[in-house]
Amino acid sequence: MNTPPPEDDQAKTAPVEESNSHSRISIQVENIMPQIERTFLQINSIIGKYKILSEIDRGGMAVVYKACQLDLDRDVALKVLPANITINRSFVDRFLAEAHSVAHLTHPNIVNIHEVGMEDNIYFLAMDYIAGKNLYYYLHAEKPKLIDVLEIVARLADALSYAHGQKILHRDLKLNNVIMKDRLTPVLIDFGLAKALESTDGVGITQPGEIMGSPAYMAPERLLGEGNDSRSDICSLGIMLYEMVTFKNPYLDPRSIHQTTINVLESDPIRPRKIVPWLPVEIEAITLKAMHPDREKRYQTMDEFKDDIRRYQRGDPVVARPPSFFGRCFFLVRKHWSWVVIGLLVALFSSLFGVSVYLQNQKELPSWRLVYEERFESDSLPPDYEIVKANGKTKNIWKVDSHALYYSGSPMSSLKLDRPFTRDIRVEFDISVSEKNFYGAGFFIGGTSAENGYRFYINQNGTPACGIEYPHGTFLYTDIKDTDIPSALQYHVVIEKRDHQLTFFINNILVATIADLMAPLGKDHQNIGFFGNGSAARFDNLKVFRLAIPQVPSPTLVADRFYEHGDFETAFEEYKALLVDLPNTDFVTIIRLRMADCQLRRNRLSEANAILSSIPISSQNRFNTVAIGYFFKGVLSADSNIVNASRDAFARLSICAPASIQNRAAFDFQFNRTAAIFSRGELDSAHENLLYLNAHYPAYAKKTGKLFIDVARSFAKSDGNERAVLMLRQVDSINTTNAYVVALARKEIAQVYLSLQEKSLAIDALNRAVALSERSEAVWQSWLILATIYEYDQSVSDALTIYRTMARDCPGNLPERYLAQLHIIELAALGFCNDDRNELLATIVDGPHPFPLPRIIGQLYRGDITDKHFIERYKALALDNPNYLWYLAYKAISLGNHKLAREYLYELLDKIPPQSWLYTRTDRLIKDLSKRRL
Repeated sequence: MNTPPPEDDQAKTAPVEESNSHSRISIQVENIMPQIERTFLQINSIIGKYKILSEIDRGGMAVVYKACQLDLDRDVALKVLPANITINRSFVDRFLAEAHSVAHLTHPNIVNIHEVGMEDNIYFLAMDYIAGKNLYYYLHAEKPKLIDVLEIVARLADALSYAHGQKILHRDLKLNNVIMKDRLTPVLIDFGLAKALESTDGVGITQPGEIMGSPAYMAPERLLGEGNDSRSDICSLGIMLYEMVTFKNPYLDPRSIHQTTINVLESDPIRPRKIVPWLPVEIEAITLKAMHPDREKRYQTMDEFKDDIRRYQRGDPVVARPPSFFGRCFFLVRKHWSWVVIGLLVALFSSLFGVSVYLQNQKELPSWRLVYEERFESDSLPPDYEIVKANGKTKNIWKVDSHALYYSGSPMSSLKLDRPFTRDIRVEFDISVSEKNFYGAGFFIGGTSAENGYRFYINQNGTPACGIEYPHGTFLYTDIKDTDIPSALQYHVVIEKRDHQLTFFINNILVATIADLMAPLGKDHQNIGFFGNGSAARFDNLKVFRLAIPQVPSPTLVADRFYEHGDFETAFEEYKALLVDLPNTDFVTIIRLRMADCQLRRNRLSEANAILSSIPISSQNRFNTVAIGYFFKGVLSADSNIVNASRDAFARLSICAPASIQNRAAFDFQFNRTAAIFSRGELDSAHENLLYLNAHYPAYAKKTGKLFIDVARSFAKSDGNERAVLMLRQVDSINTTNAYVVALARKEIAQVYLSLQEKSLAIDALNRAVALSERSEAVWQSWLILATIYEYDQSVSDALTIYRTMARDCPGNLPERYLAQLHIIELAALGFCNDDRNELLATIVDGPHPFPLPRIIGQLYRGDITDKHFIERYKALALDNPNYLWYLAYKAISLGNHKLAREYLYELLDKIPPQSWLYTRTDRLIKDLSKRRL
């Protein structure tokens, strides 16, 4: 028989006070192991009729040996008691009486005691030798399934119930006192030992008020000295069940036996399902009932405990947790199973009918089919690719290199796949960094080049901005913050065009969605391809999927194909012919709407109006014709410059179908026209349109807010500062739920105030921006501007605090982190700090970020590139400003060439507006340099 692992499993107590309304009880918990003299027997020595073969283990109160019973030639486990215990005659008498009582127990799950003897004043117990692991080791080594755990505990409960019937309590139940004979057969050992070690006459080995046993498995009443009965064993077995299902003792504190005792008395154990979420609620209820601190609320007999486990095993409701409504339903079903079967058969046949209808409908739906794949494994460009718009340069701007398509960098160029794609398509490809900088690359669809197609940008203009641009448009549509896409060396891009809606995914993140029911069609709008307008990039694993014709095609298929190819005249005639072939069907209304669409695209507005007027827009059908009708009415009125009628139609659409693609397309149509008005310089009209859009389409507040701010910037550039501030305050007040737009507006208000030399108002606006809880890129930009104001006001320590905080906390996928580090380097050049310049430059120049501007400035400061090369690369970024002179001046300062620095700064003053914040800062820097006589 294997005995428990070495551990302090017998303990007595040190003072712990328990208070209640009736009494204060003092309990001692203390390790008495050092006080007990062990008995040591030599190997091969003989005691009684037993020959010692080996020592198995040393437990809390005895040494266990494997021995051979000489007369019967069998192996037994011999438990030998310490010599100093045997001195107490009263204890020995009680121990012998108890041992003889336990020896009469006969149960397959209780160890058999063969003999209780004494020789040379050494008392010993001979019992079965069981060659198995104790339950603690078995639990952690084998990790039995829940069904096995329940069977083990049920068998233990059965054994204890038998013992209780013989008036024997175990009193020291724990995992270490159970030996696993096989996978499901536990055997209890050390039965009754704890009782034998307790004395009530004051002459035992313990003193009155001392409690023997393992506190982590004891019932509270035993620790409190309030007496114990069979319910104490139930509590201990419940704690064992808790540990077996959670692998955690609910009370044990390995650091201190005192704390373990306090936990048993005072703590409320964690519910098992919080540790093991999949644990059935019935098992949790059984466990907690068995180990309840109040013995009146436990199972009152071990048989009740065992029976509840057996109920769960049979699938019956358990006493510890009465069945819920669904549980009662389950048992009702079992009782009336015949009627249930009949009902299920009826439901089955109904389901089969429904599935057949569903499958038929599925045949009417298209599916994605792979129609083109290119891995660029050849040594040259595939023959169906054509370089478009490369400013006369074609050599090596696009090539295949190392099994990938390689774009060498500026100038702006497109690589067109010269194949027509007229249906809805899905495009997938990988794009990776060819050098540390990565920006301005992407994909276009629906055009012969990026300029007249929809452009899908990744890191546009050297910033982390990603999104979609319309053909010939300049506004970047995006539905995410710039910080949402982490910087990476490779991106997987998915672009989908379906039902006039375009979606853009980067690394499974939805970047942007636009809907364009008036997308340009025809042979000049059928191609797809890559484009680049910035850093080098590599493209690979291009896949193109087409939405295949459904198994049951629409009767309008032929006319739809003419429409998709841009042959609107032929499509119109085909649709017209279908009206004769399909009278009095659901298709009539949709056919007329498509006829109106054809006339709109042919700019035959009066004919389109006549068709739309003949369609009764009063009810919905499976084609959502009401939404389509209102959309086309809105477009027709807009094309006819009837603004109120257009807005009225779109408003009706928004009311009847707010979640439809047509409503989204209505917003995008009006917004795109507003962006076009803005690009033509009609700022007042753009402002009025934006107010309308913001009021009627609050779901798209981020887009309208960004364009609002662009319009305000234009007012500020044309000396309309008061108008600009008014607009920006409007943005602030009407976008209270969009922190991104609010931060952007407050930052722009500060920029206007700085141009007006109103620093205090600018600081107030910036403080309101940085106070927002959402840390968007506009918030970090506001921090950067705020620091430059502190720097201007000679509060260099405050400025440095902000710069250093940004260098540490600003996300690495924002350029502001690295621009803040450049400011620290500039202050170090002026002698205001001694931060490690080389370390900062290494982060900026050699770091994994994709931003070209801070990198080329860092390269200039470190001397990696010449001034001329820096100016060329700065201008190549399409930054239409002379700010490069500022950085050249700081480089000169760091080299001690202060005369050259002042020349650069004076040149900068000549090229920038006097009201700009940079002009003010430059003028202050010149004065500071003069004061220092640099």
